[in-house]
Amino acid sequence: SCSSESDSRDLSESSTDLPTGQEKTYRKPKQSCMVVSCDEELVEYLPPAKIASVVLNDDADMFGDPPKFIKLHGKSLWLFGPFNRFRLFCARLVVNRWFEYLMIFFVILSCVELMIENPSIEEGSWLFITLFVANIVFVVVFALEMMLKVVAYGFVLHRGAYLKNYWNIIDFLIVIVA
Repeated sequence: SCSSESDSRDLSESSTDLPTGQEKTYRKPKQSCMVVSCDEELVEYLPPAKIASVVLNDDADMFGDPPKFIKLHGKSLWLFGPFNRFRLFCARLVVNRWFEYLMIFFVILSCVELMIENPSIEEGSWLFITLFVANIVFVVVFALEMMLKVVAYGFVLHRGAYLKNYWNIIDFLIVIVA
């Protein structure tokens, strides 16, 4: 993990005891991880290891929340290491508050689409075509969300992997069935 004996702060999954956005550096002399701020500024770089801990909450000041940390373990899909730029981009994106809001918005729209859809709609009508296109859009959006999370967290083998979260298992099954 990204902790050391010389520092009393624990950078674990809980965000309640994390440092506020006011601090610019973190001194952890015996650890092997990287902490990156959301504005692409390298806060501290220590010797490369298999774990990267990334500060990802770019709207921390606006909402007064402490920064979010995510630990990237091993190689995602045996391809993207913890310091890979694309993986870091995906990790920043999937934990962003606005990305979460956007996904909730699409879930609500999908529920409305399911409420409107019924077997009595004539095939070829404007409502049938609109619902069909909306369904395809929802499948693409949710599949894209799944792929971004798989790249960010890893699929199943790592700690914190995509399929080690129960909500993600449900999302995965829904996307595969759709």
